[in-house]
Amino acid sequence: DKVVASKKIDIDYLNGTLQLGLRKVNMGYEQNMDDFGQYAVERSVATYFFTRYEGKNFGSRTVGVFWDGNITQVDGLYYGAAVTSGVSEGGVENFITDAQDSSALSFWVNAGYKNVADIKGETLSYDLGINFGYAPQGSTGPTDPRFPAYTYTQKGSVWGINPYATINWRGLTLIGEFFLQQVEDYTPGRGGVGRTPMGANFTAAYKMDIGEWGAIEPVFRASYVTTNGMGLKSACTGVDPEEQDYNRLNQAMTFYGGVNWYATTAVKTSLGYEFGYYDQGDAYVERVYGNTVWAQVQVLF
Repeated sequence: DKVVASKKIDIDYLNGTLQLGLRKVNMGYEQNMDDFGQYAVERSVATYFFTRYEGKNFGSRTVGVFWDGNITQVDGLYYGAAVTSGVSEGGVENFITDAQDSSALSFWVNAGYKNVADIKGETLSYDLGINFGYAPQGSTGPTDPRFPAYTYTQKGSVWGINPYATINWRGLTLIGEFFLQQVEDYTPGRGGVGRTPMGANFTAAYKMDIGEWGAIEPVFRASYVTTNGMGLKSACTGVDPEEQDYNRLNQAMTFYGGVNWYATTAVKTSLGYEFGYYDQGDAYVERVYGNTVWAQVQVLF
């Protein structure tokens, strides 16, 4: 998940952890949840499009210097900053011959507040925050080895914000996050004119104790993406014609329902169904429907 050299620092007003190495940047709440802590079996279409290397690649793992700090004068207030490589996980195949793809830096900041409140004797915990990132050369025109004459490599800038909120109360967990990005587009006819994709995730889960059988947790998640003409690359990359069809679609809505069973705190079994609706396509591909059944067993050692 990460390979870093880490140093905790506590000097006067400076309290936090400095890290140097490979890790995820603070962009996308669901993206940064650990795999065992995920409520749905797989991350959402919005998370894939905005943060993963299969999509916009604006929040996956990269190399850099990271600071995660706390404001000691205000309990629960935290912040972070990072300066990283312009190349993220899966960005290039050869860092020597493709050196031009890794010559720019990217910049990230985040801030949030989390605390615990007492409501009529019940504990309610919450976390409110926002992530921001700026990559001066984060956008590259489409490439296709089948058609070298139609490959565009001019780079443009990308910036994005990602506010989020979580609430935990009596086994109930609610998570909401929103994505907004601005991307310079240098494909033919655009000339650097920006596009503004947006998206959101909403997750609800309720964990119930079932005695000697452990705990059971029904889960619901809704996810939405509108690409503003960029095309969905959320889970589809490469040059396969079927995958290219997804790049013609500009909007996605998915709905996941499932259940997690925790036999112990270290053994989790998940089963879920997700319906996806992809539309706003062109004359070749107008809309696509998806029905997926997920099953997974996880064991912590």
